[in-house]
Amino acid sequence: MLECFKDMREGIALLKRFLVQRAYTRKLILWAQEDGVISALEKSGVFTAQGYLSALETGLGYKMQDEARRRMALVLLDFLEESGRLKAMPSREAMRTYAVVPDARLPEPLSFTDMEMMESVLESKTAFLDRCIERAGGFLRGKDYLYDFDGSRMVDAGEAWDRFLGNYEFNLAREFLAKAMSADVADTARREIMDLCCGTGHGIEAISRSRPDAVITALDFTDTLRPIALARAASSGARVLWPSAVWKGFGHGLPFEDSRFDMALFSCGDPYIRQEEREAVYAEIKRVLRPGGVLGAVAWGYPDKQRRHIRNSWVRLGVYIHDFAESVCAGWQGFHDIDETVRMARRLGFIPANPFFDDFYMLDTAVWTFKKPEAARRG
Repeated sequence: MLECFKDMREGIALLKRFLVQRAYTRKLILWAQEDGVISALEKSGVFTAQGYLSALETGLGYKMQDEARRRMALVLLDFLEESGRLKAMPSREAMRTYAVVPDARLPEPLSFTDMEMMESVLESKTAFLDRCIERAGGFLRGKDYLYDFDGSRMVDAGEAWDRFLGNYEFNLAREFLAKAMSADVADTARREIMDLCCGTGHGIEAISRSRPDAVITALDFTDTLRPIALARAASSGARVLWPSAVWKGFGHGLPFEDSRFDMALFSCGDPYIRQEEREAVYAEIKRVLRPGGVLGAVAWGYPDKQRRHIRNSWVRLGVYIHDFAESVCAGWQGFHDIDETVRMARRLGFIPANPFFDDFYMLDTAVWTFKKPEAARRG
């Protein structure tokens, strides 16, 4: 399997320089200072997570009774601890307590060369992060979401989603995933592939490059982005089916018969699934896969406090930054717990088949492959 990944080494080497993580750790710390978060916490002395939320609510006017905004604020708490602005205090109590680290140093700014590299290669991601972070303070105080998936909030929403979903990092993850899935399902006669939450069609391109013989069924819960996906599919030369049946999104059954597909690509949709619906969504994906079929998903895992799964601090900071920033988008539920993802897959009867686990940049917890057993259990 490793042979098919050799041509990706240059891209992975670039991402392992952590340009975005370094630049945006500094930027988000400065945002927290400028928006008053750090000073509000300094006044609190030693505080619990609940005390942190109360300080933001009373001192800054953040709407901490709202579920989405409260979760966003708790992501910021984890980020501030990981970045060294807060420290967890030794305590005999079960409840974790924190304090601001006085005179904590900011990360060094990127060099001119690194900044040029980030702006030239990763600009489609950084532009999205910039816009989201600019919205963060207003959103936490009750302002409306920045983006949604029907284009009703901003006239450039389709273009913004297309550029963000097509950023260098996501494209590399999709390319890796498409190759991993094809290596696991090597029989060229098996080529029926579902692209779930196909968005603007970047997954279609990745599949068609990996399996030019594929018949791709593209499905999304909104038609807003379809014109962009149609154009991208046409330029790629992929064979794409656009089902006429309506899918209403997560929490609703997929409009396909049992055992329809050999593979399913599920790119960047997982963080938009509500926790209580997540197992049912994956059960539906399993239902429409043939025995031996492979599910491939792109979704970062939320850093675990024990650091068993994500040890590299830049990787952890990158996940927190992304989660915090995209929280200003309607429907965002955040990245999910890694152990729970594995337990859920096993409860459903999937066989985890990730190609590697060794702190290999961010792909260890971003690229997931699960296989439906050949002799599939009922249900």
